Amino acid sequence: MKFTHAQNGVKKIFTAEILNLIAQISLVPLLIISILGIDGEELSSALEEKAPKYLIIILVLILAALVTFVVANIISIIGVVKASKDEPSFRIALLGIVTVIVSAAAATFLSNYDTASAVCTTVSQIASLGVTFFIMRGIRNLAIRLEDDEMEIRGDNFFKLFFILILVTAVMRFVSKVFTNEVGTVLSIIMTVLAGILTIIQYILYLSYLSKSRKMLEKEVPEQPVD
Repeated sequence: MKFTHAQNGVKKIFTAEILNLIAQISLVPLLIISILGIDGEELSSALEEKAPKYLIIILVLILAALVTFVVANIISIIGVVKASKDEPSFRIALLGIVTVIVSAAAATFLSNYDTASAVCTTVSQIASLGVTFFIMRGIRNLAIRLEDDEMEIRGDNFFKLFFILILVTAVMRFVSKVFTNEVGTVLSIIMTVLAGILTIIQYILYLSYLSKSRKMLEKEVPEQPVD
C-alpha cells in the first residue's frame, strides 16, 4: 500500500511553489522601483509619455504575477486537501492557506489604513509560516510511518534552517524601513536586496525538500508485524 493521496497532494504543492517562485521573480521590477524610492504615479506618467512599451511590460508582469499567485493558491489548496486524506497535519495547513488568502486580501483592501493593513500583512506572514510548518510536519509524520529516518531528520533540520532564514529576512526588511537619512537609504537598499535574495533561497530550499518528499512517497508503506 502507498500513500497515494499524499503523493499526489505533495506533487501539486510542489507545482504551486514553483508558480509562487515565478510570480515572485516577475515582481522584481516593482522591487527595484520600490528600492529606488520612485513614486508609482510619477513613473507611470513618465513612461506613458516617453516609453509606453515599458509601462505595458510592467503592467503585464504585475497582471501575470497576480494570476500566477491565484493559480498557485488554488493548486496548493487542492494538493493539501488531497494530502490530508493520508495525514491530518495537512488539514491545519489548509486552514493556514485560507487565512493567508483572506488576510492578504484584507491588507490590500485596507491599504489606505496603515495600521489595519500592517496587522493583516503580519497575520498573512505568520499564517504562511504556519502553512509551511504543518506541511513539513505532515511530510515528517509520513516519513515516520514509512520508516524513512533520513527524511525525518532532514525535515527537522530543514525547518530550523528555514525558520532562521525567515527571521533574518524579517529583520532585514524591518531595518530597510527604519533608516531615512542618506546612509540609511543605502543601507535600506542593501537590506532589501539581501532580503529578496534570502526569500528566493527559502523557496529553493522548500522546493528541494518537497522534491525529495515526492520520491519518498513513492515507497510502499511497511507492513506492521502481526502479533
